Amino acid sequence: MSLEVAYAFLVMIAGALLVGLVSHARNSGTRVIIFVGAYTCLQFVIGTFLWLRSPGVDGLAYVKAADTLAASSLASTIGVSSTVLADGKQGYVYLLAVGFIALGSSPLVAVAINANLLGLLLLVVRATAEELRAGAGLLAMFIASLFPAVTFWGPQPLREACVWLLIGTLGLSALKISRGSSSAVAGWLVFIVTAIALLYFRGPIAIIAAAALALGCVFSGRFSPTRATLFAVGAYGAYLLLQDRFASVLVKFGNDQIDVSRQELASSSSGFIAPDTSNPTDMLVAMVRVLMGPLPGERSSAGIAAFEAILWSSAFVLAIVGARAAGSTARPLYYAALVLALSIAASSGNYGSMLRIRAMLIPLEAPLVAIGLMLLVRTVRRKSKLPVEVRV
Repeated sequence: MSLEVAYAFLVMIAGALLVGLVSHARNSGTRVIIFVGAYTCLQFVIGTFLWLRSPGVDGLAYVKAADTLAASSLASTIGVSSTVLADGKQGYVYLLAVGFIALGSSPLVAVAINANLLGLLLLVVRATAEELRAGAGLLAMFIASLFPAVTFWGPQPLREACVWLLIGTLGLSALKISRGSSSAVAGWLVFIVTAIALLYFRGPIAIIAAAALALGCVFSGRFSPTRATLFAVGAYGAYLLLQDRFASVLVKFGNDQIDVSRQELASSSSGFIAPDTSNPTDMLVAMVRVLMGPLPGERSSAGIAAFEAILWSSAFVLAIVGARAAGSTARPLYYAALVLALSIAASSGNYGSMLRIRAMLIPLEAPLVAIGLMLLVRTVRRKSKLPVEVRV
C-alpha cells in the first residue's frame, strides 16, 4: 500500500504542475499558483486518509466499475453495475477508467484525479470573481476552499469534484456571454460543450443549471430581442435533439419520482419532513434550510454538519450584498444559484444528502461572497476613519 500511495502522490504532483502551468498561462501570479498547489496537495492527503480509513459505498462502486471498464479498454461493460452507468452519471466512471488506463488502476489514482480537479475548480472560481470585480479572485478561491463539504467529499472517488468544476465553468462562460465581450463566441462554445458534458455527470442538474444560467444571460439586459429569440429557438432545438438520448434523466423531473425519492431520503437518521412542493410556506422553509441550514430545531439530527450553518448563513448574506454590488452582470450566477437551491429544496429529504448536493452552489456563490466581503471590509474601514465628534 505504501508504494501505491507513493505512486498516486507522484500522479497528483504531475497533475498539480499542469494546473500550475494553466494558472501561470493566465498570469495568475505567484500567490495564486502557490495557493492552488498547496490546496491540491492537501486535498490529496485528505482524500487518501479518508479512503484508507473508511471508503464510502459510492466511491467503492465507482472505482470497481472504472477498474472493470479499464480492464476491457472501455470495450465492454459486462460486470459493471448498471446503477453507476445510468444516464446522467456514467461520465465519471469513464473518466476514471481512462485515468486508470493511462496511469494505473488504483483508487488513490482516482483521489489524485479529484484533487487536481479541485485545484482547477479554484482557478475557475477565481476567474469568475475577476470577471465580476478585479481583485476579488484570490479571496473567492480562499472562500471556496473553506467549505467543509468541498474538503470532505471533493477528494473522494465521487463525481462531486467534476460536477462542481463543470458548474463553475458554466457560470464563467455565462458571464462572458452576458457581458457581450469579444470572447462571447468562445463563451457560447464553452457553455454548450460544458452543458453537454455535465449531462453525463449529473443529468438533471445540467438541465437546471444550463437553463437558469442561460436565462440569466437573457435577462442581464445585454441581449437584443433578436438574440433572445435565436437563443430560445436554439434551446428548444437542443431539447428536441437530446430528449430521446436522456429520456431517463428527464423522467426524474416528474412529481411522482421526486416524491418517492424524498420519502426514501427522509427515512434516514438525519431526515427531516420533506416539503410539500405545492405549499409556498413549506418551500420557503426548505429554501432557508438549503441556503442557511441546518435549522436550529434540526441541528441535533444533522450531527457535525450543524457547524456548517454559521458558514452558509454568513455566505448567503454576503452573496446578496455581492450580487447587489456586481449589478446586472452577476444575474446569471444568482439566478442559477437560486434555481439550483429551489430544486435541491424540492427534492431533499435528509441532511446527509442535502449537505453534499448543495455544495454545487459554491462555484456560483463564492465569487459573490468575495465581492460582498470586500465591500463590507471597505465600509468598515471607511467608517473607522471618520473623525469622532467631540462635544463640549
